[in-house]
Amino acid sequence: MKPHILLVDDRPENLLSLSAWLEGDDRTIVTAASGNEALSALVKQDFALVLLDVQMPGMSGFEVAELMRGSARTREVPIIFVTAGDPKKANALTGYGAGAVDYLTKPVSPEILASKVDVFLRMYRQRAEIARQAEVIDMRNRELEDFARVVAHDLKEPLRLVASFLSLIAANPHDERETEYIAFAVDGSKRMADRIDALLRYARAGQDGGNIERVPLQHVVELVEHDLSVAIGEAGATIDAVDLPAVDADRGAVEHVMQNLIANAIKFSVPERPPVITIRGAQTDEGWEVSVKDNGIGFPVAYAERIFKVFTRLHAQGKYEGTGIGLAVCQRIVQRHGGRIWAEGAPDQGATFHFTLPRVHKV
Repeated sequence: MKPHILLVDDRPENLLSLSAWLEGDDRTIVTAASGNEALSALVKQDFALVLLDVQMPGMSGFEVAELMRGSARTREVPIIFVTAGDPKKANALTGYGAGAVDYLTKPVSPEILASKVDVFLRMYRQRAEIARQAEVIDMRNRELEDFARVVAHDLKEPLRLVASFLSLIAANPHDERETEYIAFAVDGSKRMADRIDALLRYARAGQDGGNIERVPLQHVVELVEHDLSVAIGEAGATIDAVDLPAVDADRGAVEHVMQNLIANAIKFSVPERPPVITIRGAQTDEGWEVSVKDNGIGFPVAYAERIFKVFTRLHAQGKYEGTGIGLAVCQRIVQRHGGRIWAEGAPDQGATFHFTLPRVHKV
């Protein structure tokens, strides 16, 4: 669809000249002879640019601009004022104060005006393309989530059937080897079901914007400690969290991130020493930076980025429980909030996970 340009001037000869200078196959010119006509056109049609005469009877160009800025539909439409009046600094400042992107005095150079208009049309097309791509991406994300949900349902149904028949078989007497094989099959079906659930969580992580609110991280850690109390007690873990900030985020999403990082710190501990988990928050140029440090098994520095990839595991299957998707979900959540997450570590020297959340100024 061609972008529309609105020309507003009470003199027909001026509208005729402007139309002749700016006409082209890649745009549509619309004219208005008064402020009221211009406002009526703006209600009916989206415009890429408005060229507005300042001195008009009834309603001046400044008044039209102020009304445009008061409407959600038109406040972002660029305005170029074109006036035959005295090019006083005060008038130009009034024009810019009313929302103008440029202020030209007559006589106007046709070449300069056409060049300026071309720039704004190019910007309009770029914004329209970005909006179109964002809409396509959003639609594809929704389709991906729907697809993942359908596939998960279709895959889990036969898995449930397999698990059911395995349970019936396991109820009968078997020799040691048959019992072992059945246990392998049951474990495999369980791990497959866990992976399907994990894929669904990954597909859904941060799909909607969530309810952004002020979330005290100290309270979040206390809730996570309560939820993980059994694991904490069994491992003899100590959690040291002091003076954590309140952040602007989706509460459930932040709780998920904190629980995953703390649970990992407990899971990947060294048997000979109880886990000590230190959680701190600091204000930075990016907003708030939160760190979760442990004294566990750590990891080689070469794996610092790889561990955030879906289904990535640094250890043999069965050594540690999990699907290998938890950190990928955390990364997706943090990125959806406009932050970033990264890790530092060394073998047998523990690991530190950092993530940032931007500050949001609320009224």
